[in-house]
Amino acid sequence: MVSNSRCSATSSTRLLLTMFTSMALLGSGEATGAQLTASWVDNSKGVATTRIERRLGTGTVFSAVADVPPGVTTYVDSSLSAGTTYCYRAMAYDAAGASAYSAEACATTTSTNLSVTVSKAGTGTGLVTSTPTGISCDPTCSAAYVSGTSVTLAPTAGPGSTFSGWSGGGCAGTSPCTIAGNGALTVTASFNLTTASTDTTPPTVTLGLPSSPLARRSTVMLSATASDNVGVVKVEFYVNGSLQCSDTASPYTCAWRIPAANKSYVLQAVAYDAAGNVGASSRITVSPR
Repeated sequence: MVSNSRCSATSSTRLLLTMFTSMALLGSGEATGAQLTASWVDNSKGVATTRIERRLGTGTVFSAVADVPPGVTTYVDSSLSAGTTYCYRAMAYDAAGASAYSAEACATTTSTNLSVTVSKAGTGTGLVTSTPTGISCDPTCSAAYVSGTSVTLAPTAGPGSTFSGWSGGGCAGTSPCTIAGNGALTVTASFNLTTASTDTTPPTVTLGLPSSPLARRSTVMLSATASDNVGVVKVEFYVNGSLQCSDTASPYTCAWRIPAANKSYVLQAVAYDAAGNVGASSRITVSPR
């Protein structure tokens, strides 16, 4: 109950009018959607009609919204906007006359927007996107949609990872999940690293020709390209079989200072994936002068 009021009947003959003892306004947490419900006690023994009038909480003018038949003591007002305050008053009447208005009763409808939040769990990486657009997690992991909109969430596993399933928000399994309704929903997407036993494919790596000049005590940049069915985690650079440096992010490079001239050096790149598979490039022989 949000208010209580008593008013006397103004009928001069029968005094059979409804006496309002209360008006209860229920938001969409207790009724369905953006609506409010008024209720009262009928003391006219079911012979008076009840007139319900409404105004916006920001307005001053009441308008009649319903004449409720005798014997009915509730009225559901469903033609409302979400997140809006409305005020009501009521009076009773029959052929003999009318009562005074009840005191006002005000309440605010709840928002009926669908708010979706995505969180990620597990040891792997991945992306979750939505249709309609709004979510692209990471970096955008929450969005609001109009009530009733069907939102489909789709997972894409990152390199070296697999999507292992949904939880929360009514989502389950590994297929894209479609949700709808209103209120706030949180969905968790789990991505896990691919196990070594399921990946036996080695990465491929190609060593590029070193930049010039190739001269004694000069520094040249060695570079390599590498790819893998799951993902490359590291590329190492070797000179005459000795490790010079390694790089964990593409483009893979290594700065090599040539120790001496008039001799040959054998260059090679070696790539590794998350499962421990190893791939080696062809060897390149250079002879600085």
